[in-house]
Amino acid sequence: LCFPWAFQPHGLKLTKHVINLLTPEDTAVAFRPVGAVDPPPGGGTPSKPTTSGNPRAVARELREASCGTHARRVFLIANPKSGSGKATKVVPWIERFLRSTELAEVTVHYTRHRGDAREVVGALDLKLYDILCIAGGDGLIQEVINGLVKDHASFDPSKLTLGVLPLGSSNSLACSTGVFTVEQTLQRLVYPKADFRTDLMKVTQHGGPHEVRLDVFAGAEEAAANVLYTTCAVAYGVMGKTAVESENNRWMGPVRYAVEAFKLVVLGPPCPHGHLKWTTVGGEEGAYQGPLPICLATAHNAAVSQFPEGCAAPRGAVGDGGIELMFKKTRLSRVRLLRILSDMGKGTHLDNSGNGIVRYHVEKFSLTPVNGGPRLGCPVALDGEPGGEASLEVTVCVRMIRMI
Repeated sequence: LCFPWAFQPHGLKLTKHVINLLTPEDTAVAFRPVGAVDPPPGGGTPSKPTTSGNPRAVARELREASCGTHARRVFLIANPKSGSGKATKVVPWIERFLRSTELAEVTVHYTRHRGDAREVVGALDLKLYDILCIAGGDGLIQEVINGLVKDHASFDPSKLTLGVLPLGSSNSLACSTGVFTVEQTLQRLVYPKADFRTDLMKVTQHGGPHEVRLDVFAGAEEAAANVLYTTCAVAYGVMGKTAVESENNRWMGPVRYAVEAFKLVVLGPPCPHGHLKWTTVGGEEGAYQGPLPICLATAHNAAVSQFPEGCAAPRGAVGDGGIELMFKKTRLSRVRLLRILSDMGKGTHLDNSGNGIVRYHVEKFSLTPVNGGPRLGCPVALDGEPGGEASLEVTVCVRMIRMI
């Protein structure tokens, strides 16, 4: 089925591959998240409507077959600066699309400043909405999730579903769930039974001379605890430096990560030291102290939109109940850094024993930077934001967020 008024604003093609009547086999493929432990069921797709000729009638029958008689209530929060301003071009068309087809009742809010998403979500009456849709990148997602978990004491992930329109630079969380395009998110909005749970990482900083305030939008009591929930990555060494330094060049878009990585290749990768302690999902404990040129932890496979075939944690999965902890113990040469970055683009860096990257599937770990920071320019990065140089403790929050 293709609506007769299909349009293509700014390269966004909303045609039959967005609203179409898929067979159960097609739906199973379309909704299978990358690396998901519990892939959405292939069955339960709407039966083909018998109405023809009237797009609204067809949409209404499709909606009733998939999610009941009432339209899904969607609160869409968008960052107008995400992805070089893509949200301001795409979101109005999405709003018109959902309203015209009567598939959803949409309320749109554009963030006005940093931290606005946290404030809006914190004051939102969650009972009024079925889906909270985020149009932006990983930074906006972090704000929204911290607003949900921290500001809503009675937050029930089974009552509210999150959707992500990947309009940021890397879109790591969205890509890890199998969403690389806006069309795929809209498709999942139409077929709402394809949902699953994803894990979060709870980061706690224990103080010290290099402590920073992790959640700059938290209240006084929360700030004292210094806790932040992250969705994508805790990075140190080369990865942390690349993420933090690239924030100064946001105007470049996704290219800024490649620029910073190239600078490290030219100038030579840093080699800060650190102290790691971890407990695996199976209960085994381990520790390491020494050089940490690469240290990365993520709650999923950390795929990015620039490299659909690759990911930073190829053995991780959405909602697998653990954290993928990867690090390298020896110094990093320019040639080896190039090889590791190339392998990450293909998702094969763990398979190449020459890279020397150690991997553990953990339920918690702690990281104490030893000589990073001002001397070597290697702070910890939390979803791309500076996390200071004080000790961090990271634990997994299993299946904390429900997503389409």
